[in-house]
Amino acid sequence: MIEKGKSFIFTADVATKPEVKLGEYKGLEVDKVSTRVTQKEVDAKIQEEAEKNAREVVVTDRAVADGDEVILDFEGFVDGEAFEGGKGTDYPLTIGSNSFIPGFEEQLVGAVIGEEKEVKRNFAIHSFAGVEQAWIRYASESNPICLLNGKEVSSTTLEDYRRADVCKLIQNGENTITFRFPDSTPQPIVAEIEILMTNGQRFVWHTDGTWTGASDKQPVIVVKHKETPHSFAPEEHLALYEVNAPAPTAGEEETRMYINYKGDKANAYLNGNLVADSFYDGTDWILSLSRLKGTIETNPLVLRIDGLKSADANIYFEKNVNPEKCVTPTLDAIKVKQEYRFRFNR
Repeated sequence: MIEKGKSFIFTADVATKPEVKLGEYKGLEVDKVSTRVTQKEVDAKIQEEAEKNAREVVVTDRAVADGDEVILDFEGFVDGEAFEGGKGTDYPLTIGSNSFIPGFEEQLVGAVIGEEKEVKRNFAIHSFAGVEQAWIRYASESNPICLLNGKEVSSTTLEDYRRADVCKLIQNGENTITFRFPDSTPQPIVAEIEILMTNGQRFVWHTDGTWTGASDKQPVIVVKHKETPHSFAPEEHLALYEVNAPAPTAGEEETRMYINYKGDKANAYLNGNLVADSFYDGTDWILSLSRLKGTIETNPLVLRIDGLKSADANIYFEKNVNPEKCVTPTLDAIKVKQEYRFRFNR
């Protein structure tokens, strides 16, 4: 209690600092941290600030560059059929965002409004053999210029597609096929290259998802389930079939395929390799499936039939063969038979 004229006395408890005894601190090592700012960090910070304060500017006086945002119309196809969600109008796409299929955005780099645009694809041929025959077939709703390894291809129109002999343009190793469009935006296109080598190999290269075609512009009409032949223009005198053969038996018997066809010659390919051939003589072409055991069960047999170029071709046939029916190649029937071997002991 505080009273006037009397002394004020109080008691307080306070914390005192502990007594610290220093240890041995001399000779301790400390890592020196650099505080220097690198040019890379400066550039990154400048870029960050630039993006915060960026504004969109419409550019029409230069080509498309990486990082640009372009507005485009597009439509995607699978096997010539438009798929749901694969079409867009006035779609904003940032080049380099990898939001489209691989390779698509890179091909837009360098595009300029009103100028031609090229679409390129590479394929490789690795073989010690030479090229015996090679063709390119392609179709598009536009009229692109086709180049192979930098050289313009001279093609002819066959019904609803174009074809060219490119035997002299194919090279061992990497090959580049280019389609140059009259507009800045690549148009739907579908293409294939068929190469026959001197050692019997057959290479077929098809366009991937970047190149798409309308259903009525397929260079080769593929019927669903692959049960019927591909359809080529009559001028090609060519028919192509895929046959799913049954597995050969594992016993003593021989499994043989009897192929009834008409044409000039026929080749059978398995995994791109020639396994049998035939020159038409009016009889069935007999092909042993037993010697193809292990691969024929899981891979389709490709039958490629060439017709006569003319019924007056200087080729000798037996009297039972009508050359006029050999101009358009056909596959009339296929039968698979088991042939048994019997052993008689006396």
